[in-house]
Amino acid sequence: MSLHNTEESLHPRHFSPDNDLPRLIQLLTAVEAVDQTGEDISEATQRESLSLPGHDPLQDRWVVEAPGDPDQLIAFGFTWKAPQDDFATIYIVVHPACRLRGIGNILMQHALKRAQSIQALSVQAYASVLHRAGNAFLRKYAFEPVSAYTALHLNADIELPLPFWPAGYTMSNTARDLATFHYAFNHCFSDLTGHHIVSEEYMQDILPGQAHDGTFIAYGPDGEIVGICSGRVDEALSARRGYCTGYLDSPGVVPEHRKQGLYLPLLLAAAQQIRSQEVIDIELESWSDSEETLALYQQVGFTTLRKELIYQRSVSISG
Repeated sequence: MSLHNTEESLHPRHFSPDNDLPRLIQLLTAVEAVDQTGEDISEATQRESLSLPGHDPLQDRWVVEAPGDPDQLIAFGFTWKAPQDDFATIYIVVHPACRLRGIGNILMQHALKRAQSIQALSVQAYASVLHRAGNAFLRKYAFEPVSAYTALHLNADIELPLPFWPAGYTMSNTARDLATFHYAFNHCFSDLTGHHIVSEEYMQDILPGQAHDGTFIAYGPDGEIVGICSGRVDEALSARRGYCTGYLDSPGVVPEHRKQGLYLPLLLAAAQQIRSQEVIDIELESWSDSEETLALYQQVGFTTLRKELIYQRSVSISG
């Protein structure tokens, strides 16, 4: 693919969900073929992202068409701010054959301007540790790495130990009520970069997917909620992998109990429940867990699939 247009002649347009989704998947496929970062580019995931809470695909997304070929996209960007958050997340991707032509700069300006218009105080963006150019691009715009996202994998042939709970702590997988899950999500994760504050309305929507025997709540010595971990056999993930695969949301623990050794037993309890019917592979996603916590997971057999740095900057910074 060649691109002879100057930066000034390239004009992003707003995303059309009906027309652009297949073109977007084609673009992401071309990018992944070169970058090899392991990003999920499946149609199901891209379609699901259209309905993120607070996200307006018609206003928050932009595409750049290939010169002379409107059916082919050479770049894509979006801004998303969840209703309860004070930060926005942005994402920008450019076709490998069209990089270093200023297209990413144009989309960055759109993304930052949109973040400001929806009253975000800061902006977050992700870049694979394998993608030097992506990291350099974000640093150019005053983004600084503040944390990391890590995806991990456990092979089915690795046997997990039983969870051991510190004295005074207990766990249960019988909770089903909105109040318990709403409290757990907002107190176990909300101070960690990459997690979102969950509204009661959103919690009500996702409650059916959480209120099952794969979700474990940890309780402290006084009976207070101190942790949560949820796992399941994931149909969408299984379809992508081509075999039955379990999924674990990273365990969460309230800040004042994070030094009490609760992360590993929460993970093991949820993983054991996933494997209660069949011994299968399990994948785990982690946002902002410490290296010490990730090391605990690796000690029981999880290996890193991919890692991305989470960058952040203030919306008010010029550029």
